[in-house]
Amino acid sequence: MQKDEWYNIVRTTDPETSKSAAKQEIGRVLKAKDRVLQLLVEQGADNGMTSEDLERYDSITTSKYRTAIKHLCDAGYIVAFGTRLSSHNKQQRIWFASDQGIDMYDKIKRG
Repeated sequence: MQKDEWYNIVRTTDPETSKSAAKQEIGRVLKAKDRVLQLLVEQGADNGMTSEDLERYDSITTSKYRTAIKHLCDAGYIVAFGTRLSSHNKQQRIWFASDQGIDMYDKIKRG
C-alpha cells in the first residue's frame, strides 16, 4: 500500500477532517499488516493462526486485522490452508505466511 493511497478513498470535495481520517486509516492498516505478518511468522509457523488466534494473542477484536489479512492475502504474503472451529463453533480459515511473506517479514525486521 502506497503512502498516498489515502487520496483514493476520499473525494476532492471532502473536508480536511475526512482526508485526515483517511490518512490515519491507511496508517492503521499498514501497522496491522506488519503485525499480522509478524504473528504468522513468529507464532503461527507450525500450526498457522485463525482470526480468533490473532485476537487472543493480541487481545483485540478481529475486525482490526480483517482488512490487513485481505491485503496480505491479495499480495501473496499469506495463504489459507484448511479451517479450524472457533470458540463459537464456526469454521475459520487457518492462515500461514507464504515464502514471499517470510522474505518480506525478514526485510521489515532488518529495517
